Amino acid sequence: MPGGNVDRVAQLREEMRAGLELVEATKQPMPVGGAWLLHRLDPFDGSSVVLTGPRPDQLDRVLLRSRDLPGPRPTIDWVVPSPTSTHAAVGISIDGGEDTTARVIDIATGEMLPDSVPHVFVSPISWLSDGSGFYARVSDRPLVDGIHPRVALHHLGGPTEHDAALAGAPKSVVVLPSGDALVVEGLGPTITPTAIKRPGSERWQPLLEPDAGNLVAMVRGDDLVGITTIGADRGRVVSIPIDTATDRATWTELVPEGDGVARGMVALDEHLVTCEIVDGAHRIRVFSADGAPDHIVELPERSGLDVLFGFGRGFGDPHVLPDGPASIVFHLGGFDRPPCPHRYDLGPRELTPLLPVVRDERIVSTRHRATSADGHQVGYWHVRLRDTEGPAPALVYGYGGFNVAMHTPCHPTPLMPWLERGGCLLLPQLRGGGEEGLAHYRAALALGKQRTFDDLYAVAEHAIAAGIAAAGRLAFAGASNGGLTAGAAITQRPELFRAVICAIPAIDLLDLPEHAVGSIVDEYGRADVPEHVAEWRRISPMQQLRDGVRYPAVLVDQGEVDIRCPPERSRRFAERLREIAGPTGRRVVLRERPHGGHVAGEGELWPVWLDFLIAEVMESDE
Repeated sequence: MPGGNVDRVAQLREEMRAGLELVEATKQPMPVGGAWLLHRLDPFDGSSVVLTGPRPDQLDRVLLRSRDLPGPRPTIDWVVPSPTSTHAAVGISIDGGEDTTARVIDIATGEMLPDSVPHVFVSPISWLSDGSGFYARVSDRPLVDGIHPRVALHHLGGPTEHDAALAGAPKSVVVLPSGDALVVEGLGPTITPTAIKRPGSERWQPLLEPDAGNLVAMVRGDDLVGITTIGADRGRVVSIPIDTATDRATWTELVPEGDGVARGMVALDEHLVTCEIVDGAHRIRVFSADGAPDHIVELPERSGLDVLFGFGRGFGDPHVLPDGPASIVFHLGGFDRPPCPHRYDLGPRELTPLLPVVRDERIVSTRHRATSADGHQVGYWHVRLRDTEGPAPALVYGYGGFNVAMHTPCHPTPLMPWLERGGCLLLPQLRGGGEEGLAHYRAALALGKQRTFDDLYAVAEHAIAAGIAAAGRLAFAGASNGGLTAGAAITQRPELFRAVICAIPAIDLLDLPEHAVGSIVDEYGRADVPEHVAEWRRISPMQQLRDGVRYPAVLVDQGEVDIRCPPERSRRFAERLREIAGPTGRRVVLRERPHGGHVAGEGELWPVWLDFLIAEVMESDE
């Protein structure tokens, strides 16, 4: 491995193994009729198996194993059972790419049916309520040739059709338990329902404008009930008559905006349940069906509802699901607790762990605020082991984009080797993320992107001044949009960071992929707006490298078949850094993962990253 200690990488992998396997073991099987189904992943090599059985604790039949599939490095990306529990759609990709093909398995027999829908992009499918087919977001060509997603309806055993009524901006269709099909536009918590097809109807009925900012949880009778950020920066719950959805005067507010950022909602027979972020941690509130406050669920202090720390994980949008008319289920953890499935019964107000809770008493976390360049207060967590005193070597891990909510309390499983060697973690909620509301996200769009970077520098400087982090022993790791932040840290503040992991980065804003549309354009700006291009020239890391500067040690990690952040940009960035560093500069490593795309498992990434950071930050004499 270029620039890495192979023996230590293997050692770090073994140090992580038990923790990562424990997290994977907390995944709960899905009920499918009279049986249960579970998709279990190997966190180190990406292989997985789909198991089924008569009970949650007796999954004794292998339905599908990735290693038995044809092609180079086959991967099972997702599994979605049909509402009738007779079939399961599975997303299968090969060679590390994201060009997924949807296939269908007969659950009873294990037979793979002839149905095949190629070029499904990012999101899993959504079954029709009668199980006769499913909607998918697909591209009309291989994704390596450009991402051009359209909505398709596949009929089981029949054709795949594109709905002309759903042409235009990228969309997805979600079929709700009520049988209503919603067309949604946007990304993550900012998706907006723009059309609906009621059960038995063949007509798409217009709903909201694409920028209305609603995350809809359900259809209740003839109303949409969900969270909106219209008139509420942190979100409020409203009931919207479907027939008059465009007339906001007909909306009814059920739960007003509060002090928490609403990121999810569950509707039960007689209750509404909201999932919120308050000062960097999760909270669950319970209301009556008409929105009257009932109670706040008593969770352990500083809890989070995420499954795992890391890139692509810990995104602050909890998977809280109904479990009968008056109970919910979710994963609950914290910095000192790996995630564990829990059930909460609203009537008696009882929180019950479904597996033993494992607590690591060594881990200590504290909450801090730093002042950014424009006076904004940036929240961040400081995580260490109890016997680690500051100032300590510090690893900052951040993202700051696309309304993603990072770093609610979640056990830092893959980073335990760093903590156990005397390091600490700094986990900031940078602007561009969604941890503190819509304004927190929008503040770092396009011309405001520098605010993400300024927030990072403020956290690093605050931690040094507070005696938490050791000056000269600070590292940053960021991936994808966080890779852009990593590039900014390298080029704008090279003296602040001793080492940087710059992974699958959006490293050259003046050379975005040709298919960079939709959410990417919303995030960074438009090439036909001169002010946006001028700002790209000022902040784009590729354009800001300068001769004669002593840059941090840098590991550029890139997947060879990444279609979102293609590898050519990373290669150019690493080559230019090496040229500037010369024989006397700090180390620059370009790691290209063969058969690797934009997403990789924690067990594949962190052992290599930590090996690099330990060598540069903890062991270097400089």
